[in-house]
Amino acid sequence: MKQILLCTLLTFLPACFEARGQGTVIYDQQAGDDAGWGGAPSLQPGQSIAQSFTPNLPSVGFIRLHIFNSNINGLDSTLSVILRADSSSGMMLSSTDPVVVPNRFLGAVDFVFASPVAVIPGTTYYFQPVIQSGQDTVRLDAYAYGYPGGGMYLNDSPVSGTDLWFREGITVPEPSALALIGLGMGLIALCFRSKAFTHTRQMN
Repeated sequence: MKQILLCTLLTFLPACFEARGQGTVIYDQQAGDDAGWGGAPSLQPGQSIAQSFTPNLPSVGFIRLHIFNSNINGLDSTLSVILRADSSSGMMLSSTDPVVVPNRFLGAVDFVFASPVAVIPGTTYYFQPVIQSGQDTVRLDAYAYGYPGGGMYLNDSPVSGTDLWFREGITVPEPSALALIGLGMGLIALCFRSKAFTHTRQMN
């Protein structure tokens, strides 16, 4: 019995470590999908571009944007995304970790909050991409995506019929290797305890 349990545990351990760092992405709100590229308004110093959205989930873990870094000076750009309440210039709830976007990059970028930000489902919130360095011109995908839960804002004014391309949601982590190992060890201990209890009853 001990040999069988040991072999089972040894087989189980590699799978535990393969699961580390993996998670399930859940998209809550989005305008468009990964296949499209609508337009390209530029994000420049002194200019505020934002998007309102209405989450269904009680937290926001990341915001994905389509970005084209067309810096004419050949520099990379560092961006982050601010999550705001009440308005496109309202109270800052949190900011994502900064992301370096290489010069001439074109594609989707995930901006991740260090910890999921608590929100109230059904309430309107706003996210604002911000250039931290490497300025000149960074372009954001925007188009008439028809997103029903909000819209694009330019310098705090709504832009009729236009949305930033975005996806927002959370990442649900897989059980950690340590937790899975603990579960396996617990099951082994339970088996031995059950065997010892049965042996004691037989002697009595």
